[in-house]
Amino acid sequence: MSKYIYETVVDRFADDLKNKQVVLRYGNLDDPKDDGYAIAKRLNINSPTLVLFQINDGKAVKAKPADKMWTLAAEEVKFKDYVEQEIKSYKAAQK
Repeated sequence: MSKYIYETVVDRFADDLKNKQVVLRYGNLDDPKDDGYAIAKRLNINSPTLVLFQINDGKAVKAKPADKMWTLAAEEVKFKDYVEQEIKSYKAAQK
C-alpha cells in the first residue's frame, strides 16, 4: 500500500509536491522515538494508515485518517482513486 500511496501522490499531485502543498512522509508506529508513534497513539491507529494533516506554522493542527484504504488494498486502481479523492477533499476543506 505504501507503494500505491507513493505512486498516487507523485503521479497525481506533482505540482502540489513541488510547491509543498502536499508532502509525503512516513512514520513508524512501533518506534516511540518516531513522530508517527505519538500520532498513532493520539488517533488510536494500530496498523499502517494514510493520515492527512493540516500543517500551520510547522505544526499539525488537524488530522484525518483515510480509514477505507484497507477495504481497497487489493484493487490498485480503486485504491489510488480513493487516495486521490481523500487528498483532494481534504485540501478543499482547508481553504
